[in-house]
Amino acid sequence: MVAMYKEHYFQTEDGLKLYLRDYQAKNWSHETYPVICLPGLSRNSRDFDKLAQSLSHEFDDNYRVITLDYRGRGNSEWDDNKKNYNIIREAQDVLIAMEYLGIPKAHFIGTSRGGLILHILATMKQDALASIVFNDIGPRIELKGLLEIQQYLSKARLPKSWDEAADMQKEVHGHEFLDLTDADWQDMAREIYIEMDGIIKPDFDPAVVESIKTLDESTELPTMWDQFALLYDVPMMTIRGENSTLFTSETLAEMDKRHPNHTAITVQNQGHPPLLQSGDLPNQIYGFIKSA
Repeated sequence: MVAMYKEHYFQTEDGLKLYLRDYQAKNWSHETYPVICLPGLSRNSRDFDKLAQSLSHEFDDNYRVITLDYRGRGNSEWDDNKKNYNIIREAQDVLIAMEYLGIPKAHFIGTSRGGLILHILATMKQDALASIVFNDIGPRIELKGLLEIQQYLSKARLPKSWDEAADMQKEVHGHEFLDLTDADWQDMAREIYIEMDGIIKPDFDPAVVESIKTLDESTELPTMWDQFALLYDVPMMTIRGENSTLFTSETLAEMDKRHPNHTAITVQNQGHPPLLQSGDLPNQIYGFIKSA
């Protein structure tokens, strides 16, 4: 099967080589802003493949879509300075990617950590944001959900086969994602893991998760409402998984209250984060971006 994207490697100001996918739209006006997709903490550009294919090829007006691997994830180089695995450095890398591609402004989709990075971008270059889709993330996240992520990332064993990799994901997330098929769990496994020298392992530098290993039940998490306020004039959609423990319905309602141009969506029978390629979400995301 021919890939629907071009692969690019670009260099950051501190010399690291990072990776991105560029899905060229079937019908695209260069006057239309492209879509840039930012993944979660330990995830990568593959998470958005099906959504990117939809947005770039399946609608009347298609969009060029860019999906990124942060430093230490996917095909991007690992950083020797592990302190650089933080949302400020990663936000700077997003701006470098935009400069490399010659993109001054874009629509953004941010899943989990990707949404936190978008809050930081609001402080760095607000005029780069044409619109925002937050996927199960906002200015306030819940310690309970973060501790659950900490637990399964720090204790995960290596699967011996791709079937076992899929079964492991179902074992961890099945109570939140009630409607997924075996094929969906297989897809999730292929997004998370990579096979090298016959070994299937997570596709990220283990140091990426060091920042959450010190969390415990006494930790007080900061909020980002000040940064969220800077997005007042940016059209916004927020998607929440009904069963998410990281991002609550109360936070979603507060975002809806504080933002004048906000669309709130709750995805039934899914947790953190909802699968953006599922159900009617591609149509809803496309409609929002087009209207924005």
